[in-house]
Amino acid sequence: MTDNCGGTLDCGTCSGSQKCGAAEGSPNTCATPPALASCTGLAPIADLEPISGGVRGVRQCYGGWCTSNGYMGRDSVTDLWGFGDDDVWAVGNGLALHWEGSSWRQVELPGYQRLQAVWGANSRDVWAVGAEGVVSRWDGTRWRRLDFTSREDLTGVSGTSAEDVWLVGPNLALHWDGQTLRETPGWTPVEPESHADGTPFTTHVWALGPQDALAAGGDVCQRWNGQTWSRTDCGVKGARDVWASGPDDIWVVGGLYQDYGSVSSTRSHWDGQRWTAQRTFQGLGDLDYEHFSALWGTGPTDVWLNGVLHFDGSKWTRVCRTRSPHRVWGSGSGILFGFSEEHGLVRFDGERWRLTASTWLRVSTVGAMEGDRAWGLTLSGTRLAFDGSRWSASSQGSEPRRTYGRPFGTSPENIWSIQWGEVPLIQWNGQTWSNAPPISDALLFGWAASPTAAFVVGVPPLENTYSVWRWDGTTWTRGLLPHIRPTYILQDIWGSGPDDVWLVGWYPTSNISGEGEEVGLVLHWDGQSWTSVYEQAGHHFRRVSGTSPSNVWILDALDSSDEAPVRVLRWDGRTFQSAGEFPHDLPVGLLAGSGAADMWMAVPQQEYAGTRLYHFDGLRWTPRALVPGRIRSLSSKGGVIFAATEDGILYDYRP
Repeated sequence: MTDNCGGTLDCGTCSGSQKCGAAEGSPNTCATPPALASCTGLAPIADLEPISGGVRGVRQCYGGWCTSNGYMGRDSVTDLWGFGDDDVWAVGNGLALHWEGSSWRQVELPGYQRLQAVWGANSRDVWAVGAEGVVSRWDGTRWRRLDFTSREDLTGVSGTSAEDVWLVGPNLALHWDGQTLRETPGWTPVEPESHADGTPFTTHVWALGPQDALAAGGDVCQRWNGQTWSRTDCGVKGARDVWASGPDDIWVVGGLYQDYGSVSSTRSHWDGQRWTAQRTFQGLGDLDYEHFSALWGTGPTDVWLNGVLHFDGSKWTRVCRTRSPHRVWGSGSGILFGFSEEHGLVRFDGERWRLTASTWLRVSTVGAMEGDRAWGLTLSGTRLAFDGSRWSASSQGSEPRRTYGRPFGTSPENIWSIQWGEVPLIQWNGQTWSNAPPISDALLFGWAASPTAAFVVGVPPLENTYSVWRWDGTTWTRGLLPHIRPTYILQDIWGSGPDDVWLVGWYPTSNISGEGEEVGLVLHWDGQSWTSVYEQAGHHFRRVSGTSPSNVWILDALDSSDEAPVRVLRWDGRTFQSAGEFPHDLPVGLLAGSGAADMWMAVPQQEYAGTRLYHFDGLRWTPRALVPGRIRSLSSKGGVIFAATEDGILYDYRP
């Protein structure tokens, strides 16, 4: 028989339910196929949201910006550890969660901490470590932060008792002997690189005893002999985890992304004499694609990799065919707990993985309303509504296979979504989604004042310019823009009402020789016509927002390669004036606020998956909160400001 890879299998006759080649790594061996169907419980995230509702009660605040929907972000959890089926810790970006048998509960930390790893000697002695040298310890009642002078990142923690704990990071290894936390000699630093998926190299450790520990990170494996650390060639590149049942039974796994959409994953075993490494190469689209990243076991004959591959002491077998967790911890009863960036916090009951709490939503936008209310829409069409105290959600009427991108609207009963394909625009009227009257342009973005007043910006077929369409409740009409130049490049739209709408962008002025410059452009709709109200050579106007006809804000930013500063302009009802400058390499942000002396700008950060929020008090801009997640939507009305990140964290700010 063929093996579907160009080869043949030769087992002879297999009896009963056994099949030839069913055992992974043993192609010519009769074996019972793994029960793959029993591990397909994790559906795509689009099918799950918002059924799980995130982690109930989670509310994290950063400088007054507080999460409000129980979602913590796609990469919010970094590690798990526990002591039983009803006593498990999950830590991550600014949070510590505790599983108590049926649900997760947030436990307060002593200040904001970007935690990376957790381990405990018992339920009343748990360690958590993280970025910038943070070390916290749970005493059974609360978390306390330990004083330690180093600011080096810590990414791994492990021990054998309360008097033997190892804390490691890329640049150092610390040991706790019950009295003192001290740095140990001989440590080989891990190069400050990142995996091709953007995650930085981290270092993990497994304690084997006061005189023995194994650490792995990046391309470096090293072992403690009681006196010093020394390198050992474990054969793993891009190490992501280590686990051991004893000094002669150690596993290290990791992997690197390759060119052409493939991944090289390695699992390596130490048997007391030598390392034996097994490397696999897979395409990212393979059904059985695995990037080795998480180990757990109870002994030499019970080892789990990624929560879907199992080692019985002689061979590895795929037990589940599903997107696997990135971190795993298990109890002796066969229960596994994990965290998957694709889904959230999950639990394996011996037969299948199930979601215990989703940690992210694919939110497209969020919009503020009067009376401390707000609305939102996810990419899968789930409509969100905030009533002043809590978010609710509904996906009734949405089509599962449709993507609801680039939405705009005014309430949960009036939402527009720009589509790709033959139907460029659809509208939700509170009961159903319907196709809008036909518009011939490829639409880009829009803004709505009410169910009977809306605007969209698009590009006509075969034309190198932009157009604006206006909705009057019945039909869409293409607007007549002032003929300043044959080509406009429009970037953003905002209005305070149906007769006060602003468009920003720029247009080129190059001559027949290609020489010239670009001119920043501001257009205004007064209810009758579009007019140009402001132009400035050598500028790109990219964002517009405001609170009234006499308080309109514009973000002016050239390409980052240009040395010109990023500027903020403010319209006071008569003219635009400078309202602050930022360095030229500042990423383009979003603007929202409640008045001339209360404006916010959300700026995504490059090296940290978060957003820096700047505040203008009427005189100057000052950096304020740094929040997890990349904010992609910012909106305010009536003083409260709402924000949504690309992975579904919803924030509100209340002055």
